[in-house]
Amino acid sequence: MVVEDPTAKHGLKLTIKDHPFANDGLILRDAIKQWVSDCVDLYYPETSMVESDKELNHGGPRLGLKAMKTRMNHGGLS
Repeated sequence: MVVEDPTAKHGLKLTIKDHPFANDGLILRDAIKQWVSDCVDLYYPETSMVESDKELNHGGPRLGLKAMKTRMNHGGLS
């Protein structure tokens, strides 16, 4: 389990310190987040373009991104 912590290295604090793959998961999460952000930046250079894309915003709730519009940070989820 993790909780948001802006002071932590990955922005998340592990609640179970000795979980065998927890740190690896955070590193993988950061890599995926960066890759998605780069892809979105390529096709949507302006934040307003992301917010106005109906298909993209329609898919957010299905992916569990309940607050996609409010959490959007120019080309990626913050």
